[in-house]
Amino acid sequence: MGRRLVIGLALACACGAFGAFLLFRDSDEQRLESVVQGLIRDADRRDVQAMAPWISDHYHDGRGLDRLALLEALGRFLRSNAGEKILPVRVRVGRIEAGRAEVSAKVILAVAEAHGKERRAKDAVEVDLVLDREGGAWKVLSAEDWQIPPEDATMLP
Repeated sequence: MGRRLVIGLALACACGAFGAFLLFRDSDEQRLESVVQGLIRDADRRDVQAMAPWISDHYHDGRGLDRLALLEALGRFLRSNAGEKILPVRVRVGRIEAGRAEVSAKVILAVAEAHGKERRAKDAVEVDLVLDREGGAWKVLSAEDWQIPPEDATMLP
């Protein structure tokens, strides 16, 4: 009887730990998706200042951009595409390990059709982000993006 109790307690502890891990992971996934959705929302509003807190002070990428250069480039891009809507199509959270996460997002740049009622995809990009947990918040540490072929630039209904 004592042995079954010990095994039962061990299994209960293991299940509890696994459940806590899943709960923690799910909440991290939700927070990461929220960061990406927030960035896209702020970009659509053309508000680079609102985007700045989402970007790490330690940002760097393969193009040689640091945080300041990235924000300047984003500002130029957003001003040059002022009449277009920026729409998230998919945000997918990948690996989360030791305060670092990988997230992929498909983003569409859309233009309004006649009377602004319908939108058609003008351009689409896939963005891969690496985020670090800094001071309890997830911030973008680096990003890589590339164009999606027009046939893959589909919009959700």
